[in-house]
Amino acid sequence: MGTTKTEIYFVLDKNWEKDLYSLSQKHPIWICNSNANDIRIRDVWKKENGQYNPNRGVTSFEIKDTTENTFYDFLGIIDDHHQKGYSNIEEWNKISVFGIDFKKVGKIEIQEILGFDIEINVIDDCFEIIKK
Repeated sequence: MGTTKTEIYFVLDKNWEKDLYSLSQKHPIWICNSNANDIRIRDVWKKENGQYNPNRGVTSFEIKDTTENTFYDFLGIIDDHHQKGYSNIEEWNKISVFGIDFKKVGKIEIQEILGFDIEINVIDDCFEIIKK
């Protein structure tokens, strides 16, 4: 498990308009595939020119069911990938979630998936899951 703490961006917004490339140079970003996002994802991958870094960059995924179910499914995957035993992976301390209203998910359910206590900060366009 890495010792550096990192913020992860978890994007379920199918038309996310933030600067994906600049953010991906500082943070790991997990972003859903869509017509709008896919163009920007490919642009990031092209600019990275195959330079893989497990602690930065863009990982894409499909929303195959509901946004809520995808949130729960990938939250566990993201936590596992950025915390539990992968070599050279920085441990996360905050996950910023875009594209789903916190009212549609629950703190108790999130804690059950993660297996530890968290804090939630609701901000204008996202909510943050913060390790206690």
